Amino acid sequence: MNKLKIIALLLGLILLGINVAGLFISMRNPAIYHEAKVRDKDDITLTEAELLQAGERRQGESTEAYILRLNDAVNKGIAHYWEDEGIAKYNLRVPVYENYLLYLASYIRPRDYRKYEFYNHYKNIERGVGICSLHALVMAGMLKDHGVDSRIVLLTDHVVAMAEVDKEHNRWWVVDPDLAVVVKHDMREIEANTDLVKPFYLEKGYAPDYVDFVAGLYGSEGNRVFRDVNEYLPWKLGVVEYLSYIMIWVLPVMLMAPFALSYLSNRYRRRKPVPAHGTLQPDFAKG
Repeated sequence: MNKLKIIALLLGLILLGINVAGLFISMRNPAIYHEAKVRDKDDITLTEAELLQAGERRQGESTEAYILRLNDAVNKGIAHYWEDEGIAKYNLRVPVYENYLLYLASYIRPRDYRKYEFYNHYKNIERGVGICSLHALVMAGMLKDHGVDSRIVLLTDHVVAMAEVDKEHNRWWVVDPDLAVVVKHDMREIEANTDLVKPFYLEKGYAPDYVDFVAGLYGSEGNRVFRDVNEYLPWKLGVVEYLSYIMIWVLPVMLMAPFALSYLSNRYRRRKPVPAHGTLQPDFAKG
């Protein structure tokens, strides 16, 4: 058997084994619940399963109640953490068992992949760490999954989301899951009067000086509203992420295929009957 085919087979088996292992290994490191460098000691209290359960919309629950409850759940289910020390510890770099192609990309193109925010918000939930932008991505994604239209809003040095409270009357709220705040106004109202946000942040216990700072972020020029993650994040990265999760399974199959085809071909040739030499044939020419 050709040595290259054997080497390809072994590599394919290794990659396939990595993929299978990844199906059973969570990206969320339980140490995050005791990490000192999160925003505060109670920054993350919900497990991945608890956050997903809290994200389910209850029967008969109003849109307003769901938005408020989900915002608190996302805040408590994802730690505010994006330190270099967590690149490996908390899987800010996509681990090899999760997606070996994205793992390799973190070394080839570190600017985009060394610390990686997933397009797939459920992957962000699984990992359980991120800054304001990741909180907003998760919030917007979960809202849309449960029938509530959403937007992602880029402020100066902060990212929040918007949730549609009433479709008929085009009523929206700004939601800030990173800080566990829901501002019951839309961006047009807030940009016209940034003081509108202050009572909602003060109610959550933030210091007046910090609330003034946050209000200033809403009033800065250049605020942008994105319809979804495809607008907010570079679309090429989204395509790469989607295709990479397909290719991590296709590549092992492609690597193993030459060996498998050769093996099956040899088996077929060995089993094919061969006519015996020297067998007398009837002489039909004789009359």
